[in-house]
Amino acid sequence: MTLSQGKAIFIWGTIISTVIFLGLTYDSISKMPKRTHAEELSDAVADGKWT
Repeated sequence: MTLSQGKAIFIWGTIISTVIFLGLTYDSISKMPKRTHAEELSDAVADGKWT
């Protein structure tokens, strides 16, 4: 493997990993409101978070 091939593998690996990470992060954030059920939390539960 030449130096330029090694650099190409590193750069493309970094780009692909970054795209996958950002895609999974977006997916998780977009599904969070459905998973937390924030509208069903009582005031006591919400206050307990801060004590």
